[in-house]
Amino acid sequence: MDKAKEKRRWPLTIIVIVTVIIASAAMIYIYRDAPGRIPVQAISDGSNGVIVIWHDEDGIYAQRVGPLGQPEWEMGGVFICKCPSGSGFTLTPDRRGGAIITWSDSSGRPDDRDDPAFYDPIPFYYQRISAGG
Repeated sequence: MDKAKEKRRWPLTIIVIVTVIIASAAMIYIYRDAPGRIPVQAISDGSNGVIVIWHDEDGIYAQRVGPLGQPEWEMGGVFICKCPSGSGFTLTPDRRGGAIITWSDSSGRPDDRDDPAFYDPIPFYYQRISAGG
């Protein structure tokens, strides 16, 4: 690789890193759940942007943020599912510009340890979201 191409690559790399940090910090600040628990995750979309998911009182949402910090999907994020706060979720790249979102929902589980249903498996769900949202 020649020196000119290498020098042009650095500004773009720095812009992407700064964009990811700013988007993550904004999402953490806006959508934090409880002290010590931050229901936000972000991954690279493979195209110099990020896909961010978060959980608020309505459910789980996702947003793709471009390399310059602009939202690329619906304003306010794409609604993924309605599930109670406290439901765990993860975000995994699908290697095609989208992501696979997984979550659990233990809202139907009883609180009483004497109830045999307390020990039933916790339902686990997943959904793929394409690069286009």
